[in-house]
Amino acid sequence: MMTKRGTVYSDHTPIKKVDEKTVYAVRDSENIQFDDIDIIC
Repeated sequence: MMTKRGTVYSDHTPIKKVDEKTVYAVRDSENIQFDDIDIIC
């Protein structure tokens, strides 16, 4: 059900910082960010 609604899963991606609705993380030694986040599990 969640996949049909466009939910993004990011395994093995340590979170470094959460700022309002933006999550900053690292994947494969590269800094990445996820914008407009509703829920973190």
